[in-house]
Amino acid sequence: MSDNFISFLKKIGNKWQQKWAEAKVYERDPDPKKPSYFATFPYPYVNGSVHLGHGYTIMKVDAMIRYKRMKGFNAWFPQGFHATGEPIVGQAKRVKARDKIALFTLKKFGVKDEDIPKFEDPTYMARYFVDLMRKDLKSVGLGIDWRAEFVTTDLTPTYSKFITWQYLRLRDLGFVGKGTHPVIYCPSCRSPTGDHDRLEGEGVSVTEMKVIIFGPDSKGYYYPCATLRPETIFGVTNIFMKPGEEYVVAEYNGMKLVMSEEALFKFQEQLVDMKKIGTVKADELFHEKVKVPIINTEVPILPGTFISMDFGTAVVMSVPAHAPFDWAALKALGEKTGIDTIRINGTEIQAIPIIQTPGFPELSAVEFVDKDNLTVDKEKELESLTKQVYKKELNKGRMYKNLPIVGGKPVKIARDEIGEYLEDIGKAIKLYETEEPVVCRCGTKNYVKVLKEQWFLKYSLEEWKEKARKAVAKMKFYPEEVRKQFEATIEWLEDKACTRKSGLGTRLPWDKNWIIETLSDSTIYMAYYPIQKFVHAGKVKAENLIPEVFDYVYTGKGDLDELKKKSGLTKKVLKEMRKEFDYWYPMDLRRSGKDLIQNHLTFSIFHHVALFPEEKWPLAFSVNGMMQFEGQRMSKSKGVLTPLSESVEYFGADLVRLGLLGAGEGIDDANFREADVNSYASRLEKLNQLIETLDDIDQEWLPIDYWLQSRLQRSLKKINEAFENILTRTVTIELMHGLMNDFRWYERRRGKLGPVTKEFVTTMIKALTPLTPHFSEEMWRKLGHDSFIIDEAYPQANEELINEDIERTEEFLMKTYDDVNEILKVMGKHSPKELHLIVADKWKYEVLQLINEQGGKAMGVIAKDSRFKENQKRALQLAKQFMKDKSLKNPLTQEQEYQALKDLSVLLENTYGFKVEIHKAEETELEKKNLAIPMRPGIQFK
Repeated sequence: MSDNFISFLKKIGNKWQQKWAEAKVYERDPDPKKPSYFATFPYPYVNGSVHLGHGYTIMKVDAMIRYKRMKGFNAWFPQGFHATGEPIVGQAKRVKARDKIALFTLKKFGVKDEDIPKFEDPTYMARYFVDLMRKDLKSVGLGIDWRAEFVTTDLTPTYSKFITWQYLRLRDLGFVGKGTHPVIYCPSCRSPTGDHDRLEGEGVSVTEMKVIIFGPDSKGYYYPCATLRPETIFGVTNIFMKPGEEYVVAEYNGMKLVMSEEALFKFQEQLVDMKKIGTVKADELFHEKVKVPIINTEVPILPGTFISMDFGTAVVMSVPAHAPFDWAALKALGEKTGIDTIRINGTEIQAIPIIQTPGFPELSAVEFVDKDNLTVDKEKELESLTKQVYKKELNKGRMYKNLPIVGGKPVKIARDEIGEYLEDIGKAIKLYETEEPVVCRCGTKNYVKVLKEQWFLKYSLEEWKEKARKAVAKMKFYPEEVRKQFEATIEWLEDKACTRKSGLGTRLPWDKNWIIETLSDSTIYMAYYPIQKFVHAGKVKAENLIPEVFDYVYTGKGDLDELKKKSGLTKKVLKEMRKEFDYWYPMDLRRSGKDLIQNHLTFSIFHHVALFPEEKWPLAFSVNGMMQFEGQRMSKSKGVLTPLSESVEYFGADLVRLGLLGAGEGIDDANFREADVNSYASRLEKLNQLIETLDDIDQEWLPIDYWLQSRLQRSLKKINEAFENILTRTVTIELMHGLMNDFRWYERRRGKLGPVTKEFVTTMIKALTPLTPHFSEEMWRKLGHDSFIIDEAYPQANEELINEDIERTEEFLMKTYDDVNEILKVMGKHSPKELHLIVADKWKYEVLQLINEQGGKAMGVIAKDSRFKENQKRALQLAKQFMKDKSLKNPLTQEQEYQALKDLSVLLENTYGFKVEIHKAEETELEKKNLAIPMRPGIQFK
């Protein structure tokens, strides 16, 4: 690859983007003569520009749009931008505070130092990045119809009208209501924090803990221990508190509870009636003894340095038989006197097994910790072990039969029953925690708060879930394996707060004190794109979009005469809007990252089934993994990102496209590598050079021409199948490596280019168009065409031209050629004068034939057949070998191999300059003849 070629790619990138814009090739309107194909990419947040992570997902949408267009579809790709919620406001606050990562992000996207103060204004930031994002998306050649562009919030008043309609109708259906629920809450913003309003903790949800009350001790104190495993109360041996810390004493139901200050705050925020009445130092409480509820045994309070003061209550019940951290902590405190016993200050603490789990030892935590010699400071290892133990015991374990209340019951059942029983007798309280730390976009740490009078989407309603299940059952998913994740999300999804007090967004129509939050206003906006085209054209304004207009456009319901009067829109415009939506919907493809399965994508299904008739429900969702650049994951919040524009400036649009499309597929994380991009560049350069030599080719068709033609058709079949399953890496690798490697072999074998070359080049250029549209357009013109290649038909395989025999022969020759090369590499500087290729004995082909015809039964035939009498032992050995080798299912005959190697000898002689002779094993005494087997000739140098 040359620098001149990179410059060439950059130049033609700008050229064709301008020509496409002038010709408006991506502006698509309903066409009754063509089927529609409507694909979308989640609108990005406008608190920075697009990076390679965005590019990875959106490029797959663009490639599919282009492919479907060439397949005869009227393919439409609109794109909007997202400003709702806290991301932009939070980023602006962080800029004002001169947060290092926020400033790094701005500078990474080209903001000058003197302009940074302007970004303290969220509206300025949103408008700035919308302009930058649009420019960057255009720079990589996306086929977007920009007439449908919008940005959420009242920056686009017509979009706010759409959201207003959405929530009025959801309320009418009973899917929105007020309630008292736990939410992840930002004290600075004084609002619930949705997934996309978070700097850290996206995807983290609320978990319910049981706080079991132990005690009293001799001082009259009670000790609330937060746990996810109330069933393990029967195995408690002690309580841990953190040494050197001051705890508060809180009054609750006549009891004096000892807990951290943070725990008291959380209880109060979760509407538990508690108040602080004093403090006590943990060191004063060690070796006090407290009663265990239900069983009324007494256990000591011991120091636990591993305790976090801001998680749970900072008072921990210890179950060393089943909790790895607890056993490790006890070992650190005392002297181990037996596999299940620790002595601390002369007192023995014995681990108490209470759960039987198949495949686990009786004292699971004890034995696993001791086996791996884990100490309390090895937090990651202990955490991993804890998850393994807890999961296996929850799914497979049973409580010991001698235990009260839950004896002999599965752990899953015992956990709920004990928790409920403890609450009923006043010995447990609920406490909600986040599974992992959550930080708002404004930079504030969040906690769980129980809100009264909060508006919620009622995802828990069974009637709503059932419709969502029905939609998922009918949909296609790429890859199919993610279907189970959608099904599971529908089942566990509970009511979700849909409003917040701060940030940007649309006001809740019936309660203007609330703003509809980030994820809740981004569920069905794909249906708004057709309407935005009319807004863009000046035919529709915000005041026209009364709720009844949306009812008519999306469902066909309403009286046109009355609607004309109330909305101020003409009947013609109303009908056109209805026609536009009806043509493009249902959405054919929604492509997103896998991190959105448990929120945005599933929410989108819920809202579609609530608001649209069944024939307009989404048809397919496609999901991909996260993006890495040279092995490092993209993360704007951590200041690790590569702007798309930076890559385009360095490589040019088409190489960036190839790098992204070939970076990965499925839900595994992808990796953009410069080495891959460079290899793609060299192959494009080769194609460019080939076009310039098409006037000087041999017109005689030789077997190798038919071979390349066959390989081309086989690849086209694979490529089309891959495209239909959105496997763009497969497409990229097949075109850039598979077919280009085939051509390299063809060129080497034939010498002078033959008549198949033009067919090959023309087909390659067309097949590459969804991947490298700028390069393909330029090459198309070089081939003498004056039309846009994007309007050509995508090449289809002609399976009649696939020739199995000729491909098998060439595969044999390529393998032989590679084997010769490998041996020459090993020989190093020793240059041979002669090469002898030896075709195997005929009887070996007869053995292989028997194996292919009769399988294992052939062994008996070989043992008795007179043809193999002289070589019986070797014949039986080869038979076993042949049965394991699938590549020998369709071998060449001895004579076919012999003639093929005669053909190859010309290439070998021309390449290396030594003499090449071909032999049949029966006709030579060369020592390597015995090594020859079918499809693998003996190789001997002299």
